[in-house]
Amino acid sequence: MKKTQRNITWALSLAIGGFCVWQGWNGQAAWCGEPSKRPADYKPFWYEYTAEQLVGKFSTDQMKRAEAELKEIQTVNEKGPWKPTWESLGRHEAPQWFLDAKLGVMINWGLHLVPAWDKPRGGAVYPDAYGCTMYVDDAVQAHHVQYWGADFQWDDFFPLFKGEAYDFESWVKLLDEAGVRYIIPFSKHHDGIAWWDSAWTKRNTVQMGPKKDLLTPLVASARKRNLKIGMYFCFEEWATAILGADDKPCCRIWNWGIYAGQHPLTLENRRRVSGNIPVKNYYNQYMTPLVKEMVDRFNPDCLWMDGEWATPFTAMQKISLRNSLPHPNPFRKAT
Repeated sequence: MKKTQRNITWALSLAIGGFCVWQGWNGQAAWCGEPSKRPADYKPFWYEYTAEQLVGKFSTDQMKRAEAELKEIQTVNEKGPWKPTWESLGRHEAPQWFLDAKLGVMINWGLHLVPAWDKPRGGAVYPDAYGCTMYVDDAVQAHHVQYWGADFQWDDFFPLFKGEAYDFESWVKLLDEAGVRYIIPFSKHHDGIAWWDSAWTKRNTVQMGPKKDLLTPLVASARKRNLKIGMYFCFEEWATAILGADDKPCCRIWNWGIYAGQHPLTLENRRRVSGNIPVKNYYNQYMTPLVKEMVDRFNPDCLWMDGEWATPFTAMQKISLRNSLPHPNPFRKAT
């Protein structure tokens, strides 16, 4: 296919990718109607394990298992057809199905659709960033205090995130009938919530919120209709519980592209990191194994990675991961 045709395909994909399926917990769009507000029976959300208890029960095992996952990635890099260099990856071409597909849709859905609000930002709104902006943006903070209260933390939205409106079958049917050839659902956004029952974090939709796997049935429904499946995945998270230099859990903050360092766990920020299993190395012992698990389980046809604006590629193992993930998926176990 000619270069101009490929560029048109990418432009269409990026433009359509900007169209997101928004649906608030009360059925309102993020920018319309009366904003959602704090329920009268509000109670602070606390996960069954504190960060300290998660360290005692899971951290050592997770860090050990992560070593094995990194070794497997290294083996694929050494023995596979692709090498972890830009020169090698530069020879990879987009698959023909993608060049022919023309139309794809990203499904932007999650905990942020409980507050379902953002201020206008140059003609756009980003309610999916509410878990960050409610702490750092004056206008969003004022909105949050007015409708939810200054004591209402990000994870306090979990009990309201029940997923009654999550009708993946009708979504996939509608998209298929509209001529969409691939869909890219969120697998994990910057809020750190995995859409499946992960072995690398308790912060997932099976443990919290809807209390169910959101991704597996969506993927199965799409594949029944022969739609291609991509995965949107964020490397960086607004807040994450990790182990500090003293081996005690602390809160790692990343404010929309700016790494804001490690902070002591407080009464408030504990309700931003519920279910995180603290580890010493955020990328090697949490994020990289989580990406690998997602690919292993769902075997996506393409990846839409996000959140690396100010983070070195080397720190994220991103070149090694990219080298390891082209189809056929080398992580997928033979059955």
